[in-house]
Amino acid sequence: MLYAIILRLVTHPFLCNSLFCVEKQTSNILLTDRYEVKLADFGLARSLDSSFIGRVGNNEVGSNDGDFTNKVITLWYRPPELLLGETKYGTAVDIWSAGCIFAEIITSRPIFTGKTEMDQLKLIFDLIGTPNETSWEGFRDLKFLRTGEVTIDKQRRPKLREKYSNKIQPATALSLFEKCLELDPKKRVTASRALEHRYFQSDPIAPLDPRELGIINLGGDEGAGCHEFQTKKRRRDAKAVAKLAEEESKSRGERLEKQKEAFDRAYRDHLTKQNSDTVTPNPSKQRKTR
Repeated sequence: MLYAIILRLVTHPFLCNSLFCVEKQTSNILLTDRYEVKLADFGLARSLDSSFIGRVGNNEVGSNDGDFTNKVITLWYRPPELLLGETKYGTAVDIWSAGCIFAEIITSRPIFTGKTEMDQLKLIFDLIGTPNETSWEGFRDLKFLRTGEVTIDKQRRPKLREKYSNKIQPATALSLFEKCLELDPKKRVTASRALEHRYFQSDPIAPLDPRELGIINLGGDEGAGCHEFQTKKRRRDAKAVAKLAEEESKSRGERLEKQKEAFDRAYRDHLTKQNSDTVTPNPSKQRKTR
């Protein structure tokens, strides 16, 4: 339960900022020992003013009339429209990044780990499915498809629910993940709609004052805390435990897919246990508020 509350505290600010093209990645999420979340690296961020707000259907969608570079956002969290050469974009690019981070926090592993832009596109299409005029109207007008720099060689069906229905729980979390990862940026959930999603309305609900959750032992001198580089040992330990689980699965003659599932489950469980062991609850604050 406490883990789910932490998850809400971390993902919430990504969906309600007044900037777009923030460099969203897990290493730019800072968490204090009082559960206060801070976002870092605003070097390429742009202010969202009224001239950037357009309307598509009943949804507010951040957009712009000028051209921006598509070489923004760390590759693993970059949306497909940027990978296909789009230079007119708005807040929808950040919603994609937030969705990737949302799932990464739950599974303890990045969702798309491409080595190149083409590799990243392939991973996205393998999971979400290839676009067509029904799922993404006008996608063939995107620069790299129009010029032939990118070709879609074969149609792929969506596999997101098939792959993550057991890994991303509860079901409301999987639903929100899907809405953040719509291929068509015009169909992607907006920040305001995301915050109204059932996931944020169901228990456990994060308190208005995060200090009610108690104190996290982040390590360091006198509770100074730590950053991503100080958690590498935890991840190495988790990987070692997961590798053993994978080898045990292999020795039982299980299929490669089952071996990978055993690795993922052991890795995630080990990290979750380590994280829960660092929490010092505040017994005087039991009431939850919306």
